[in-house]
Amino acid sequence: MKKMILQIEKHPSKFLTTISDEVQLRDLKLAKTLIKDMIATLKNADGMGLAAPQIAVNKRIIIVKTGNKYVEMINPEYVPVGDDCGNTISSQEGCLSLPNVHCTVARWNHIRVNYLNSKWDERFLELSGIQSICVQHEIDHLNGVLMID
Repeated sequence: MKKMILQIEKHPSKFLTTISDEVQLRDLKLAKTLIKDMIATLKNADGMGLAAPQIAVNKRIIIVKTGNKYVEMINPEYVPVGDDCGNTISSQEGCLSLPNVHCTVARWNHIRVNYLNSKWDERFLELSGIQSICVQHEIDHLNGVLMID
């Protein structure tokens, strides 16, 4: 199946302020196709992360770039971890749905994110710095929250 580059929703789209629904096992076939299209869209936009609401689908799916690979996360949840659990970092963030807008946002420095992959396997990653920021930013999209909020 050919991958499609999808249109990225721009603020003030209603998709960006709606809480997304969890992906159910019965949704997995659709989710797999969506993930392929999201990766193609993210590569085309040269971004670090993309959430399904940004392509007009209110499902709990994000794609994040870690190094040279793209990680798909279905129904992701995170918690701060480690000795710096209480520590936050503030940085300038951008967003594909808010072109030419940058905001300083405080985020947890180190997180553990639990998620399902496209094979419905439970996975987790511990992330810090820019990757931690990216995951938190994308999960905010799943909760209808934008960096400008």
